Amino acid sequence: MANNSEFYRGKRKKTAPALIATIIILAVIAFAVMLFYGLQKYIVVTNSGLHLEIPFLQDDSAKPVQSDDGEVVQQSFEPVNAQLEIGQADYSNIKAVAGEKYLIDGTLMMPFRLWSHAEQALADKEEHQRFVDRVYQDFKDGKPTADHYCWLWKAPRSEP
Repeated sequence: MANNSEFYRGKRKKTAPALIATIIILAVIAFAVMLFYGLQKYIVVTNSGLHLEIPFLQDDSAKPVQSDDGEVVQQSFEPVNAQLEIGQADYSNIKAVAGEKYLIDGTLMMPFRLWSHAEQALADKEEHQRFVDRVYQDFKDGKPTADHYCWLWKAPRSEP
């Protein structure tokens, strides 16, 4: 008869418990992450701290409340007198943060087909004149682009 040590018995005898423990730990971590993200929408922040308000664990019993005419009714919420008024927005007092210089500089970097939209945004005559001056300044500095020439060709003849 042969000894028991002569037969192949496999290599992974001692790693099986470690593998099982690792799988259990990973499953617990995955469950905790899913629980955290699943219950995240039920977290309520108040002045006293954080607490969970899970809908299916809430007490749905309605509170008896006496109405204006003396009847006792079951009420599960507090009445709120809310009024929503939507008026016309007034943007007349809002100034651009970057300013018109930023708009003019940005316009000159855009394709010519967008220049007319920027000129409409510069509706004030003084602002439009600054735009015109900036275009002519690029010609004087010797750095006009093809867009500058297109604008000059289409510009009204009364401009300098």
